Amino acid sequence: MITRVPPIRVWRTFLLLLCFAQANAGNAQKTPELDYALHFSAGITVPQEKFLREGLVNQDPDAELWIDRPTNSALLRIHGPLDREALQVHVSTSGLAISSCQQILTAQPDVLIGAGEAKGLEPQDQTPE
Repeated sequence: MITRVPPIRVWRTFLLLLCFAQANAGNAQKTPELDYALHFSAGITVPQEKFLREGLVNQDPDAELWIDRPTNSALLRIHGPLDREALQVHVSTSGLAISSCQQILTAQPDVLIGAGEAKGLEPQDQTPE
């Protein structure tokens, strides 16, 4: 036997489900992306780059890394703050040492290494806690 459901109950149920769907969509947003300039004490070899990428993936699976071998530096884009100490511990097993880690604070996220200094925008050095 088929029971007739009042239309008002159907609309209330639909609106309730719609509210839950919107609430979950708002919670699924990622944290803002942060850009960092990393400088190393020596050149970066291919095996060391693999350790560096692995250490970054441990902090953020969506981290992006661009290596600049001639200047012993790299650009990093990560969601949330970078844990420099944890990254240094991870890459130290490969012999890589981070000499400085600076957050890039510009409106243009695709800044090349060194361009901030040319424009008079000095990045802030991340101090260990």
